[in-house]
Formats: sequence, structure tokens, C-alpha cells
Amino acid sequence: MGYRGHSKGRNKKRKSGRSKVKLAVRKNLSFTSKKIREQWDASKTVKQNLEKLGLASDVNKIGHQGKSSTTKEIVQLFDVPKSDNLNKKESLPLEADDQKYIARCMAKHGENYSKMFYDLKVNRMQHTEHKLRTMGSRFLLLEKHQRVVEVPEKIKY
Repeated sequence: MGYRGHSKGRNKKRKSGRSKVKLAVRKNLSFTSKKIREQWDASKTVKQNLEKLGLASDVNKIGHQGKSSTTKEIVQLFDVPKSDNLNKKESLPLEADDQKYIARCMAKHGENYSKMFYDLKVNRMQHTEHKLRTMGSRFLLLEKHQRVVEVPEKIKY
């Protein structure tokens, strides 16, 4: 029986901790795209259907496949614009809120980033000394038309 009847309990714990194998259940997939719905064959596997649509079933193997000898009919799913004019907004190296934040810190402490780090009244976000240093250097590198706030008078740049 074992030491004070513990052998039965130990084996019971071992048995209950085992994971049971479950069989995969096929689901009826519903698609919002009419083109995919027309091309999808429920009797085939997902991999076969994706290959029929011209899509990759395993994205890790995309670059490693060779050209296959059979030509497959590829379905055009999306209209892709041909022009590259996407009207991208110019991004600044430092956002407007961050510019105001670092300008307030620099107005009080100049370029002494360790003092900025310990001053919780000005450094409300509790940025590290390194983060304050990078924000300060990026702020000073901005051109005049990019700045939202003027450079404080304490700073010599």
C-alpha cells in the first residue's frame, strides 16, 4: 500500500493530469466574399482550397517553393490600386505632445537630464534618464517649421 496510503492518491493525480487526445471537427466555414464562397469546396481540405484560390496555406514556405509544372487558375480576390500615391502624412521624429513635455522639462532644468528624471512635478510620466535624453536630442534636432514649441532660453544649441 505504501507510506500511509499515499500511493493510490499519487497515481490518481498522475492519471488526471494527462491530456486526452481530441479529434478534429470540421466546421462549415462561412465567407463574406462572394468570390471565395463560389470557389470554396467543402469536401476538400483547407490547404487544398487555399491553393486553388492561389493563396499560401503555410506562409513559412512561401520563399522556399520551386515553380510547379502545373498551372493553376488564380482567382483575383481584391482590386489593388496601381498607383503608389497613398497620401501619407509626414511623421515627425517627436510628436507635438512630447515636444511640449520635453520643452517644459528643459525650461526648468536645461540639459541636466538626471535632475529631470528625479523631478516628478515636471516629469509626470516618469520617463527614464535615457528616454529624456533621446527626447531632448530629437527635440533639438527638429527644424523650425517642425517644432510646435519654441526652444527654452536655458538651452544653448
